[in-house]
Amino acid sequence: MLDLGRRRQNPGRMLTVFAMLAVMAVSACGGGRIEVARMAVLPTDAQKTTFVMVRAKSQDRAKDYPKFADQIATQLVAKGLARVDAPSQAKYAVMFSYDGDGGTGDSSEGGRRSGRDKKGDGKVERTVSIALFDLSRPDQPDEKVFGGRAHCTAETTNPNAVVSALIDAILKDFPGKAHETYSVSLPDLE
Repeated sequence: MLDLGRRRQNPGRMLTVFAMLAVMAVSACGGGRIEVARMAVLPTDAQKTTFVMVRAKSQDRAKDYPKFADQIATQLVAKGLARVDAPSQAKYAVMFSYDGDGGTGDSSEGGRRSGRDKKGDGKVERTVSIALFDLSRPDQPDEKVFGGRAHCTAETTNPNAVVSALIDAILKDFPGKAHETYSVSLPDLE
């Protein structure tokens, strides 16, 4: 604990300590941490199988959806899956959602206002969810074989870069373990 009695004897030292604490606090907020929770029950033969990107209704107003869908698809293809255009050709359906669209403060999930982008302060809060559903099981059409959710609050003027970083964090080492949570540093966004 700090001895406030010493402050009177050496105010310069106390100012230095408070300045260091302030810098550490700003660094922790400015850099941001991505918190990820994901589950995977994909079979070992999931590679070399097909998937289709399916847009959730909650993403109808999300203007950057196609760009992020392509980012996800590109990463899944790099992991050994093949993208197809029609659900009838696919084993898996890939759906994703993200809140906050382009720094407007509008959430693209269900039309709610998030109010998470405060004008002028540069802080954005974003959440991304990605899920794969097994289409080869018509008896269980909602069977999720992979699910990931990532969240981050960061200081940036580029909220779309936060969404992109969240996608990367979810798909890191895809598909991953059955149930896992982890935290990664938000990369430099500027």
